[in-house]
Amino acid sequence: MYLQNEKQRASLKFYSLIGIPLLKRMIMGTIGKAVLLVNPKEKMPSYFIGSPYNVDSLLLTIKWLYFNEIVHLFLVLVTSSIGYFCWVRGYSGGVIIMAMAILLNVELALMQQMNRIRIKRTIKALRKRKTELI
Repeated sequence: MYLQNEKQRASLKFYSLIGIPLLKRMIMGTIGKAVLLVNPKEKMPSYFIGSPYNVDSLLLTIKWLYFNEIVHLFLVLVTSSIGYFCWVRGYSGGVIIMAMAILLNVELALMQQMNRIRIKRTIKALRKRKTELI
């Protein structure tokens, strides 16, 4: 158990070193504000499906995080193939845009992994608190 906590801390430090939390703040500061203009917070459910303090809701959210990660990795594959096509045809501008899209999608896939680790820690704490109350 202790080794697993150390492993999680080390991986969260890694995500911090490569700038995932900064990217998350930037996304929430730009796209997040635009989404809130269209859908006010009162009408829009949170990213969590249901309650963020319900273990079942958090487990469902983890499934969605896996799905989102797969989507971003698929987009890496698609943009890589388009980038390769641009490279072969000699379109250097297209290659630069595709490289940026690949990097962004890799970062977003890593963000899904980081969120999954954080949610798993929350689930563990909620389960521990529940057993202490009983």
